[in-house]
Amino acid sequence: MFNKSSELKIKAPAKINLYLHLVGKKDNGYHLLESLVAFTDLGDWITLKTSSDLVFEVDGPFKEKIPHTDDNLVMRAAKTLAEFAQRKLGAHIHLYKDLPPASGIGGGSSDAAATLLGLNKFWELDYPLSVLQNLALPLGSDIPVCLQRQTSLIKGIGDHITVLPPLPPVSLLLVNPGVQVPTQNVYQKREGSFTPSTSWNNNHQTVDQLVGQLSHFHNDLEPPATLIAPIIQDVLKAIGNFKGCLLQRLSGSGATCWGIFASHEAALHAEKILHTQYPAWWVKATQLKDYAPY
Repeated sequence: MFNKSSELKIKAPAKINLYLHLVGKKDNGYHLLESLVAFTDLGDWITLKTSSDLVFEVDGPFKEKIPHTDDNLVMRAAKTLAEFAQRKLGAHIHLYKDLPPASGIGGGSSDAAATLLGLNKFWELDYPLSVLQNLALPLGSDIPVCLQRQTSLIKGIGDHITVLPPLPPVSLLLVNPGVQVPTQNVYQKREGSFTPSTSWNNNHQTVDQLVGQLSHFHNDLEPPATLIAPIIQDVLKAIGNFKGCLLQRLSGSGATCWGIFASHEAALHAEKILHTQYPAWWVKATQLKDYAPY
């Protein structure tokens, strides 16, 4: 058992949608999707310490934008796990919020997933990943894949996850213009037919091969998100203007955009320039990373 001085720290990595197709809609209104999801070496941090009750604390650059009530996703995840275990369980949960919230990179979902993974170990429950994913799906469709923490193809409403071999080394630039785009609003703005289901080839040896295939895919949420936040177009243009940018796209429902660069040096150079040109934007050079099962 953990003693009073024990603590556990776990990263909540940023999630990137390399493509996102809407392929249909269920009778209950939930959209069916196909998306290639990868994770980066950027992320928030969850730290767990012993407590008789569930206590939540938040710190970091974006702490003011995180609700401190029991309605926040971290506390909802913790309570869901405690209720499932049918035990009186407590923990002091500290979130260091380094990722912008409501930005299309799974910050809240990844925070909730890290909380579930961490508490499962901290409380010595030892539930298999599949159990945690089933518990997580009603809380948010991105949480199951954020529990997986590996490059994956997701289908359905986020409940069908296929883990893929790691992608070749990929350097990215992430840019958020400082606007929040509620996912529900983006789906409401979406118009037109659905994208036919498409197969994905996993055999990529180089970044150029990966970009070559991604160029035939897209993000169906980019047009409606841009209607809500036209600045997304400015961000995509700013990223694409840099030498070494191979492809740029919106992640999820936005407003964070990503660009794949030919080298990490080129991504770092773009980060430096955009920091100067747009000091109000959140700009980070990063790399894709698969995390071992926790």
